[in-house]
Amino acid sequence: MIYIIATLRRSFACSRDVIANSRHHQQQVLGPAWAAETTTLPDFGHDLIGFFCLRVTGKSYIDWFELPDIFVSVVGTCGAIHIVLHPKRFMILRRLIFLFACLLLLRSFTVIITSLPDASPECEKQHDAEHSYKDHPEDAIVKSFWRALALLSAPQDHITCGDMVFSGHTSFLSLCMLVFNQYCRGFKGSFIFRWIIYIIYITALIAIIGTKLHYTLDVALAILITTGLWKVYHAAITSEKIKQQYAILKWLEAEVVMSIDQDAFDGFYKKKEERYSAKKAKKKKDT
Repeated sequence: MIYIIATLRRSFACSRDVIANSRHHQQQVLGPAWAAETTTLPDFGHDLIGFFCLRVTGKSYIDWFELPDIFVSVVGTCGAIHIVLHPKRFMILRRLIFLFACLLLLRSFTVIITSLPDASPECEKQHDAEHSYKDHPEDAIVKSFWRALALLSAPQDHITCGDMVFSGHTSFLSLCMLVFNQYCRGFKGSFIFRWIIYIIYITALIAIIGTKLHYTLDVALAILITTGLWKVYHAAITSEKIKQQYAILKWLEAEVVMSIDQDAFDGFYKKKEERYSAKKAKKKKDT
């Protein structure tokens, strides 16, 4: 079942990337004078980060396009380790996968409904060729299809173009941050782990905007949508009435499934208390 869902999701993502990439266009601003000859939309985040980048590197952006993907890998790995080690790992994993699937489905529509000019200098290079395939719609569809397949097989080696609103990188990072914020509690040092993730998360958002992978609007919308969806879901599952109205919630949060997670959770703390009691008794005996 999971394999079928993953296959359908990848096929849908491939189709979305084909449409987004083939419709990716180049614009040129004619005025006012201070913005003339630019090819991207005005963006406060780009301007602010670019102001500092110019003084440090001489470029108006962070010239390291793999940086956002590195942050996704780091935070994703930390999240995976945390989930595996957590007593309620299956509950967290179910909720994470379901919410991320909802976000990707929503993003698949927002990406193709309105195509904004891509902010990334790497995407602008696609229009620099004298005979760019983007000039011919029939070639754009075919070549965008192969580009989408290459992207799905090796995402770290390719940059997506035309998929601006909203940021998928930010959505994934926000979900991982919310997992740590809600479920990384109740043990010694959890406060430190959470704040490490918060710092990495904020730095990753700066990298996404600074590399011009996305506009600041894309990042802000991703944060709002992801956080809102997280809050709505966790509020809904606390109501038995709402869970009975929606089959997907009834299935994901079924009592028999939740009882397995609860037994694992209780067993974890029972063993923890037993180890603590044994350690305390041994210490008392030695003294």
